[in-house]
Amino acid sequence: MENTFHVCFDNFEFKRGIGFFHASGFKINLKPKELSVLEVLIRNAGKLVTKTQLIDVAWKGSNTSDASI
Repeated sequence: MENTFHVCFDNFEFKRGIGFFHASGFKINLKPKELSVLEVLIRNAGKLVTKTQLIDVAWKGSNTSDASI
């Protein structure tokens, strides 16, 4: 995914390149995996996102358990 992804919706703002998420003007600190998962969900709004898709993006195909997802 490109590093310059930026989207605003309702009272939210997400900037991937800078690595932040704002909700109602408040900065919410997210870890890299959390940012990756959020980006996948935003890019696929209204669509089904599978566990496999999330693992491929956020965990880069590494072994992970259901508990960590």
